[in-house]
Amino acid sequence: MKKIIILILILVGVNESAKAIDLDQLTVQFLTASISERKNIIESLGLKLYIVDEDNLYVKKHFSKQTLGLFLADQENSKGLILVRDLTDTWTLIHEYQHALYHLTKNHFDEEVEFENLKNAKEDLVEVLGSMNTNENPSKEKLNLLAVSLKTYEEKLVLFLREFELEEVKIESHLQMLYETQKNLAEILGKEAYLASFIYKNKNCKRIESRLTELEILKSTSLKYLKSFLFLDESSIFESFNKNFVNFCKKP
Repeated sequence: MKKIIILILILVGVNESAKAIDLDQLTVQFLTASISERKNIIESLGLKLYIVDEDNLYVKKHFSKQTLGLFLADQENSKGLILVRDLTDTWTLIHEYQHALYHLTKNHFDEEVEFENLKNAKEDLVEVLGSMNTNENPSKEKLNLLAVSLKTYEEKLVLFLREFELEEVKIESHLQMLYETQKNLAEILGKEAYLASFIYKNKNCKRIESRLTELEILKSTSLKYLKSFLFLDESSIFESFNKNFVNFCKKP
C-alpha cells in the first residue's frame, strides 16, 4: 500500500504547466512490485488492466498476431485500459504502463483522430500541388493555399510523430537504459525481451524516417513554387522534433 500512496502523491504533485513526471522512479516502483501490487497501482491511477484473449472485443479490433500489449486512453469510464496477453510478460506490461503515465501527465490526443487529420492534411497538400501548372505563374491565392497546406501538413505530421510514434521509441530507449544500468531490473525485464526491443525500436524509427522523407519531398516540390512568393518558417516545432528523432533513433 505504501508504494501506491507514494506513486499517487508523485502524480498529484505534478506541475500542470510543466507536465513532468519522474519516469525512472515510477518505473522502478512498478517493476519491483509483485503482480498483485502492479494491479493495485494501475487501478489506483484510474486505469483498468485486462488480460486478453482472441475472443476479446478489443483484441479483434486492435490486436494483430504480433501485438503483445496495448494502451487505450479514456475507455470504459476510466482514464485508460492496459491490455496484455500475459501478466508475466513484464517488458510489455511496463511498456504499456509508461504509455499510461505519459497520457496522464500531458495533453490528450486521440490517435485515430490525429491520424485522420494527418491523412486529410496530406491529401489537401497533394491536391493543391497537383493543380499547379509548371508552365504558368500560379496566382497569389493559389500560392497562399499551397503555403497554408504545406504548413498544416508539417504541423499535423510533427504532432502525430511526437505524440505517438516517437513515444514508442522513447519508451523502448528508457527500458533499454534501465536494463543496461541496473542489474536487478535487468533480471526482472529479461534478456530476450531486451534484445527483441531493438528490433521493435528500429522498426518504429524507420517508420518515422519514412514519414520525414515523404515530408521533405513534398516540401521540396512546394518550395519550387513558393520561393518567389514568400519564405516559409522552419518551424521550431519541427526542429525540436527532429533533434529528438536524431537523439533516439540515430545515436548508437
